[in-house]
Amino acid sequence: MSILQRMTQLITVLVAVFYISACSGEKRPDTIYIGGRIYTGNPEAPIAEAVGTIKARIVYVGDANGIVGDTHPTTKLVDLNGQVMYPGLINTHTGALVEGLDDTAGSQIEAAAIEYAKMGWTTLHAFNVVPENVRIMEDLAMSGKLPVRIYNVLNQAGFESLVSYGPGVSPGGLVETRTVLIDTAQPFDQFVETGETPSLEEAMKLALKSHVQLVFKVQTIEFDQLLDNIEIAFHDALPDADPRWRILADDALSPALIERAKSLGLEVERSGELKFEDIFSKDTKLENYTTGAAYVGFRQDMIGSIEVGKLADFTIMNGDLFAAASESDAANDIRPVMTIIGGAQAWPRPEKSLPVFGQ
Repeated sequence: MSILQRMTQLITVLVAVFYISACSGEKRPDTIYIGGRIYTGNPEAPIAEAVGTIKARIVYVGDANGIVGDTHPTTKLVDLNGQVMYPGLINTHTGALVEGLDDTAGSQIEAAAIEYAKMGWTTLHAFNVVPENVRIMEDLAMSGKLPVRIYNVLNQAGFESLVSYGPGVSPGGLVETRTVLIDTAQPFDQFVETGETPSLEEAMKLALKSHVQLVFKVQTIEFDQLLDNIEIAFHDALPDADPRWRILADDALSPALIERAKSLGLEVERSGELKFEDIFSKDTKLENYTTGAAYVGFRQDMIGSIEVGKLADFTIMNGDLFAAASESDAANDIRPVMTIIGGAQAWPRPEKSLPVFGQ
């Protein structure tokens, strides 16, 4: 898109802001993003020219001209200035968020979350979390200090409390806890309430009954046996069970084992933390960090793509990730410039926002 074309779009929408009446009673966007390439993550309409939001929700995705009649005098126009907007990127495996915590855990988690936000992530799946960490995260969210959504994967010690009380979401929805990491090489701790130590098979049944998602860390030599146990557990589960269990696999897994796991509905993932640099690959697919990642976290109806009705989570970059994926030099120059969560700027701090017109 040329500079002249982009300026023409902006002027057209600005005219609408000042001259179109807002008295029709229809819901009209309070913010419009325009002036850059927008990847929606929606295969039916993968590219858009403009996105409109009302508070935390997306209300318009489409052509720039199509949003003209939906503005009102206080609508904010965010000029992307030729930059590229994506659905908020989701990191399904982060470990550094809760590493080495001490008496200043709140400040440490906040600082780590900011570093992830700087890398363009809007949602993190945080591994090896303990229940005490969850409460700290919820406090940060309530005080407006959490610049990312967090999907907690508790360590094995949190299994009993999660199957007892079930999955939980914090007020405001930024922090969710419904998953436990199971290391098959480590025995379960004795349950406090019953005084018993569950077997892996018993733990699977408890998790299915309580709608708790499990992530298995397993040695390759034990993989077949684990799949046998999971197959039995799924066979005995309620018909409406939707576990979406995950397996952290290493490179030694054979294609046959991976295929068997997938046939059971398991998500097979690479072990180790995802990094921003992982996105730059000739095999990169947007859904790995958006729609697919949202599905793994049971949030496919809320985040993962830019569609009407979903939450306004966006990652804005200074270039096109996927056009540059095969060109390493170009890819190395691409960096996040802003993240938006629920319609609010999460990073950088609001005083460093993109140009906003119509205030």
